[in-house]
Amino acid sequence: PYEDLQHRTAVRDAMAKDHLRAVIVKVTRGNKVLFRRAFGTSMNNVPATADMNFRNGAVAFAYLGTLLMRFVDEGVVRLDDTVDRWMPTLPEADKVTLKMLANQTTGYSDFETDPAWNAAWNADQFHVFTFRERLDYALSQPQQFAPGTNWSYAHTNFMILGNILAKIGGKPLATLLRQKVLGPMGLDHTVATTTS
Repeated sequence: PYEDLQHRTAVRDAMAKDHLRAVIVKVTRGNKVLFRRAFGTSMNNVPATADMNFRNGAVAFAYLGTLLMRFVDEGVVRLDDTVDRWMPTLPEADKVTLKMLANQTTGYSDFETDPAWNAAWNADQFHVFTFRERLDYALSQPQQFAPGTNWSYAHTNFMILGNILAKIGGKPLATLLRQKVLGPMGLDHTVATTTS
């Protein structure tokens, strides 16, 4: 049908424009699925299928923010609480707040911009970097600015926030996200994974 051809053309155009290897698409109207297809191949040159899972990337950061706000709403923490309560050895721990971690104003460097981390990742993309390894890469770089004085995106902030949220909740982060964020949102097939 014409609609199907229209969707296929739009997806293939987007793949070419954005240099995407694979795309999984599902178009719905209400509860009716109008179009469900996969295009391209996975990183192992296996043809993509509509049943494959994919990494949702930056969307996960909203889950952390939501979990933080749940704890704030429950009166467990305040956004202005400093992180020295949970991670006293972090640089500027007595000045960096939970809010700064969530809104990217800590000044911590992004471990993913560290040349040594990039070299290690490129050497073995299936290595599972521990929290400590990633934190060491981040802290090997100078702080970009004083806490709260500027903004700079850093995966490091969300990594630290996730670690602290697990301490606040007294359970693994994946468990807390399932109980307080993903479950209530009906995201039954969204899971946290530590593998590449």
